[in-house]
Amino acid sequence: MFATSSPAAARWNAAYDRTTVLRTGTGREAIAPIESTPGLAIVLTDIMMLEMNGYETMRSIRRSASPRRLPVVACTPGAMKEDREKCLEAGASQYLAKPHNAGQLLSALHMWLHLCKERSISPRARRGR
Repeated sequence: MFATSSPAAARWNAAYDRTTVLRTGTGREAIAPIESTPGLAIVLTDIMMLEMNGYETMRSIRRSASPRRLPVVACTPGAMKEDREKCLEAGASQYLAKPHNAGQLLSALHMWLHLCKERSISPRARRGR
């Protein structure tokens, strides 16, 4: 399950039938579902949002107790090195510059979902593999 404010990313659900996508219109609208949804695996946020931009949204997510380890992929129209650094400083796990193609987006989401799955396996279970 992942939360996004991006209409394009919401279409990702079609590729992964078992995935639930929580779509919000603004960063402010995203905070409550992110904090209260068990099993949320990833957040995809656009930097350019109304009310509360992506930087503020990521900072709010990182201040919250429960989703601190939640991967956050930030999408921004900027392609400058400063944009990447600003996203990472605000709490992004990964940064994607727009325009990005579907392959880049799917690759990033797949990588983070795979890492989340790996993290959920206890160290004792890993040793037994």
